[in-house]
Amino acid sequence: MLKSTGKLVKGLFVLLGICMVNHAMAEVIHSERSLYRNILVEDKGDLRCLKFNVKSTKTRQSCFLKSQPQQLVFNYTKQLLTGLFCLLYTSPSPRD
Repeated sequence: MLKSTGKLVKGLFVLLGICMVNHAMAEVIHSERSLYRNILVEDKGDLRCLKFNVKSTKTRQSCFLKSQPQQLVFNYTKQLLTGLFCLLYTSPSPRD
C-alpha cells in the first residue's frame, strides 16, 4: 500500500511539473499598467492571448490563432456572434 501511494505522489509531482513548464512557455510580448488592472499580451506557440492577471493561468480574456486570426477560439464568442447573426439576419425588416 505504501509503495502505491509513493508512486501516486511521484506521478502527481511529475504532472504538476509538466503543467508548470507548460505555463512557463508563454512569452509576454507586451505589458502595461492601466488604472484598474495589469494588461498582458502573451504568445504561446500559435496562440496570442490578452490577460489581466499575472498570477493565474486561467484568466485569458481573449485569444486568437496567429495562423488563422479570423477563427474564434473561445466558445462563448462563437455563441455570442451566432446569436447576433440570428438577430440581425432573421428579424423582419421594418416597413415604410
